Amino acid sequence: MGWFGKKKKKGTEKTGDSRSRAEIMEEAMQNMKQAREEIGDDNLQKMAQQLMKDGFQPPPGSSEIMKMPKKSKGLLAKEKIKTMDEGKVADNLKILLEEK
Repeated sequence: MGWFGKKKKKGTEKTGDSRSRAEIMEEAMQNMKQAREEIGDDNLQKMAQQLMKDGFQPPPGSSEIMKMPKKSKGLLAKEKIKTMDEGKVADNLKILLEEK
């Protein structure tokens, strides 16, 4: 009965940080900019290239940081369709349209 302790009321907890999300994001961006200036863009690019050579997979959403273009799923699908057989693509589209 007392194994789980007292239940806390949802939504009443305060983290102690009264700053808004925008203020926190602005501070984080300033910290990132300062770190980039201290390290230098050239050194960051060299480190990123070395990591990629070693087989490092960047986490999702980090392509902007590493200045690597990230393709959307739509663009990847378009490229895949372009490499496929035109007749097969046309047949599949006809079937898809008939189903609707």
